Amino acid sequence: MYEAYGLCVDSAIPLPLQPSVGLTADLEIRCGTVGCSDVRFADLDAGDDAWLEKGWAASRVVLRFAEMTVELSTRRPLITVDVTGTDDADHVAHLVIDHVVPQWLAMRGDLVLHASAVQAPGGGAVAFVGESGRGKSTTTTGLGQLGWRFVADDACRVVQSGSMHEIVPSYPGVRLLAPSRTALVPELPSRPMADGAPKHRVTPDIRPVTGPVPVSLVVELGHDAELAVHRMSLSESTACLARHSFYLAASQDAVASQTFLLASALAMDVPCVRVDFPRRWDVFPELAALIETTMA
Repeated sequence: MYEAYGLCVDSAIPLPLQPSVGLTADLEIRCGTVGCSDVRFADLDAGDDAWLEKGWAASRVVLRFAEMTVELSTRRPLITVDVTGTDDADHVAHLVIDHVVPQWLAMRGDLVLHASAVQAPGGGAVAFVGESGRGKSTTTTGLGQLGWRFVADDACRVVQSGSMHEIVPSYPGVRLLAPSRTALVPELPSRPMADGAPKHRVTPDIRPVTGPVPVSLVVELGHDAELAVHRMSLSESTACLARHSFYLAASQDAVASQTFLLASALAMDVPCVRVDFPRRWDVFPELAALIETTMA
């Protein structure tokens, strides 16, 4: 049994997490055969998700990766994984915990952002979204060295609690390229996400949060090298959040509307900004001060 994204996960596939005992499963992950003869696949994604096909059939959604095919049941908390294209157990575990489970959460109606998040010293969570390679994990690790608490890496499950939105902690650990590991956490051990992968899993010495944290700010990491902040309009915020989400629904027809409704609800509740900053290892104190000023 494992704990991730606020769930107790009973997984037949070993995951890169510390096992837990004495828990009741919220989600079962098992190995099995996944048939696709009745599945209608649609090309809904671009950018980061272009390597993933999504399809729908009666009572199930199917995710097709190059390495494996995955069935998400729409009737019960069950994921079936059919590994056919790799014997790399680390890569399979990465796909399951970092992509499949967030997709399952999105399918069942949660907003899940392609984002990393930390809790600011003032108490609110800041989620960082951006294109792949923009520095989400590096930014959260850099701020963590300044005392900000770790919440999530690369997948943020956002839930509504009363009138506010909260981020549910994912699981301890970040995925970093070699330059970031060398500059920020050189003393910590790491493990490749897959055979030959440039990114390694690291568990920084950052105190993680243990429960949901109210979202105070969403930051899109920009391209420019000058430290600056741009406040987004409601329409810009909604588009940004939708663009950086794991978008999926139990039926193909519901994907766009579900994503828009979830993104717009968060955009109306939480400010979104775009932040540009120079990619220097000593920039994090300046970036932290800018973000705290923006949150005030």
